[in-house]
Amino acid sequence: MDLSQRLVIAALLVAAGCAGDLPPASRIDKLRVLAVRAEPPEVEPGTASALDALVALPPEGGADAGTPGVTWLWLACIELSTGGAPTACGVSRAGNGGPDAFGASAMGIPACAPGSSLPLCRIGDTPKVSYTPSGAALGGAATGEVIVTLIVADERAGGAIECARAAADNGGAPADPDHCVIALKRLTVSDFAQRAKETPGFAANRNPGLDGLTLGGVALGGETARFALAPAGENRPDVSVELATTRAAGSAEVKSGGKYEPLYVSWFASAGAMKEARTAFQKADCDEACARRDLDEAAATRWTPPTTDEAKVFVHGGVVDFWVVVRDDRGGVGWLAGRATEN
Repeated sequence: MDLSQRLVIAALLVAAGCAGDLPPASRIDKLRVLAVRAEPPEVEPGTASALDALVALPPEGGADAGTPGVTWLWLACIELSTGGAPTACGVSRAGNGGPDAFGASAMGIPACAPGSSLPLCRIGDTPKVSYTPSGAALGGAATGEVIVTLIVADERAGGAIECARAAADNGGAPADPDHCVIALKRLTVSDFAQRAKETPGFAANRNPGLDGLTLGGVALGGETARFALAPAGENRPDVSVELATTRAAGSAEVKSGGKYEPLYVSWFASAGAMKEARTAFQKADCDEACARRDLDEAAATRWTPPTTDEAKVFVHGGVVDFWVVVRDDRGGVGWLAGRATEN
């Protein structure tokens, strides 16, 4: 897997590796960035977008993004359109950086002033930041993009700045990917007036949302949702449980042509196994007419609890954490998280 492929996957699912003996991408057994969100996901030049991310850790490391020891670094860059995959800001030459970008500190990269047209700038180092793009992102067109790069690292990688510096010296790839993650986000920047002229009925994209996350029909969270360990053995019975989510009202937008935008769902857990790691709100047999009028209200997969032996490795404190991410096909994203307790 080359660097561009690695970073694109990091931006979407942060899936790692392809060997058959590695854990499935849906299992969270190390530091992961499952999604990066811009709110709103499409803005005009001079309009701020709030940025945050769904950072997941196994329970032993703390299930919350703000766990002490995890540090953040947000960068933004305007890259020349090459028709290829975007690259990580700062840590690669194509991302307007490289080994010399960080020097003794990330402070060597100038801060992103509102409306700045700098090819590379530093947005911030907190879990939630704000960024205001300039018209330079358009490049003379009606729409363009800024590449937002999030670097998250724990103490074993020396923190986000050290992680970035090491990646810049390693061709743009994290030197310690188990403890340092680099994720990308495309922030769409549009001239709304021009877009409206070009596309009648144009409306800027919005983030989709989710209303609930349930396991076996019980809302995940607190002590209400519980699970029993699965029996071991090759011929063990099916003890899988439905894991489901419901889309928020208004999440599915109608694009030009009168069709609903597709909404894809990705499922994650700190233990156990997903029958399907990716589903959708589109009906399985949806045809052209269906795409214009109908979507499922809920999306679901089935989760098989870990066995006793698996629980010794993956279950800590008797809990399993769950995450669900919904994406449209235009850069919109939303998520929910929950927790179930062992019986």
